[in-house]
Amino acid sequence: MDALSFSHLSCLSQVEAIQIRSVDWTALNPTEQTKLRRRFAQFKMLKLLEFDDVTFHDLREVVHIINSFPLLKHLSANVCFTKYTEHAVTSASRLPIPRTIETLELGTDDGIPVVLTSLLAQGADPHVTRLNLRNLKAQHLPYLSTVVRRVGSHVRHLLLGMERASFVNVDEGDYIRALKLSRLSQLRTLQIEGLEFSQKLSVLEATLPSLISRLESPFLRCISTTFTLNTFEDLENFDWKSLQRAFKELHFFGLKNVEVHVTANLDIPCERVENWIRGSLKDLDQNAALNVFVHPVS
Repeated sequence: MDALSFSHLSCLSQVEAIQIRSVDWTALNPTEQTKLRRRFAQFKMLKLLEFDDVTFHDLREVVHIINSFPLLKHLSANVCFTKYTEHAVTSASRLPIPRTIETLELGTDDGIPVVLTSLLAQGADPHVTRLNLRNLKAQHLPYLSTVVRRVGSHVRHLLLGMERASFVNVDEGDYIRALKLSRLSQLRTLQIEGLEFSQKLSVLEATLPSLISRLESPFLRCISTTFTLNTFEDLENFDWKSLQRAFKELHFFGLKNVEVHVTANLDIPCERVENWIRGSLKDLDQNAALNVFVHPVS
């Protein structure tokens, strides 16, 4: 950051992607922040900006920075804020992010509720078509639910990376109602990560067939799910029959590709796992609509 503050950056005006990592923006005084923003503004062609482990007071400074880039399309905001979350959320409700941004990636306890709130700020137009959420926890569902209800019809691609441990006490009905996937009327691809084959299924696995059956987008082309597997026998505890039924119905209406990704313990033969899953989803497999990827834990 120090080098960036004092470098002559005109030669970098054609740069299209920047990652800012492990920075405490609050350690800079207002003059330094302003000077650095002016330096950033020289990247007129910037299209992708990633914040990774960056600390701000609240969303205001983030919006000030990204407003410097008129062509910005992709924003990854893995950030944290020094303000209490509820105060940062209140501030964000008046701070729309630029409508040029089409892809939004979030994955922190502060970033998810605060930046999602900014999508609904007064005067904001729906513009995000690809939404990637990782480390998604149960307490984030109300924010996601509101976004899906208000602007879900504009989302084409959705990734939900679940923090499984946080969903232990979540009611199945509340979980399904919170996601409101039927409102994603333009959805093309859906990815769900953080699932697990286990002796005791969580709400994430138990409701997966029901959740998928609620998808109504006529444009849906690919659904991808990612599981971990600790023992081979845990495959038997999953409701494959209901999952296949949900997939088959969507396949009839245009779904082209179902992907099942599994990360398995080293002592479990990958080929055996793949064969089990293909046998459990044999109707999809016979229609060439199923892809199974099994990876050993490294």
